[in-house]
Amino acid sequence: MSVELKHKVLGKDRFEFNAVRIVRETEGELWRAFKGGCKASFAFIYKNHFFDLYQYGLKKGYPREIVKDSIQDLFVELWKYRKNLKDTDNIGFYLAGSFRNKLSSQARGTGTASISLGTLSTSVLPGEGSVEEKLIEEQTMLQHKKKVLKAINLLSGRQQQAIRLKYFQNMKNEEIASQMAISVPSVYNLVSKAITTLRKSLNTIYVLMLLYILF
Repeated sequence: MSVELKHKVLGKDRFEFNAVRIVRETEGELWRAFKGGCKASFAFIYKNHFFDLYQYGLKKGYPREIVKDSIQDLFVELWKYRKNLKDTDNIGFYLAGSFRNKLSSQARGTGTASISLGTLSTSVLPGEGSVEEKLIEEQTMLQHKKKVLKAINLLSGRQQQAIRLKYFQNMKNEEIASQMAISVPSVYNLVSKAITTLRKSLNTIYVLMLLYILF
């Protein structure tokens, strides 16, 4: 399935990056952009490797929930420690070994294993799943998006505005402060309280990643 079709299914018409331009980047360039803090590159890597990781986990016999939790744990840590990661020209291989560690950790119930910084796996992930499987997973992501939007609508008006400007329009805190006629510390406060509320209402610690990926 093409990247353009995936974006259409996920309602990505307003997404902040040009998909064709990113597709044409080498994996090394894409990885370095992600390490530099590019949210679009991070989202692109997530969406392009989610299905392979998901299928790999299922074929290894792990329950669906453990597979999904492991994928989210992996990408949360990738974003958190991105500046310490080594360069790679093969993102799939890089993610494979780290994902296996995450699966093992989740299965043991420890949740303590972290990603192996700079370690490349030599194992090959299975090929992409069927179109039907991808559509099912994309529909799941769309359902997640609807849940997040519903939770956002329950925030205060100012919190909603701050969240939408920051994550939907990708504005910097200084720009948000100017737009809302408040101080930068007030922006931090609004966003922080909004994220805390969203975590409680959505019952997940992965709110930031959902906002990065879905919007």
